[in-house]
Amino acid sequence: MKQLVDESLRTWQSLGHVNYCPTPNEQGSLLHRRSIYVTEDIKKGAVFTHDNIRVIRPGKGHTPTYLQVVIGKHAARNIKKEPP
Repeated sequence: MKQLVDESLRTWQSLGHVNYCPTPNEQGSLLHRRSIYVTEDIKKGAVFTHDNIRVIRPGKGHTPTYLQVVIGKHAARNIKKEPP
């Protein structure tokens, strides 16, 4: 019975721990990721297109996974083009 308990514990430990957040070692590299940025001034109500938004570095904005969600949407407010 002791061997069963020991092997069960060892099996659970071998599964590891899932972590979906960046680890402390990854914090420095977050800026090297890409984000969505506007490439020109956008007025309230204008439509987001591939011409007025781009995915570039540094990673301080929304992740590129939202690009297809943003394309075709209307701006809720005026957005100024600012350097990344």
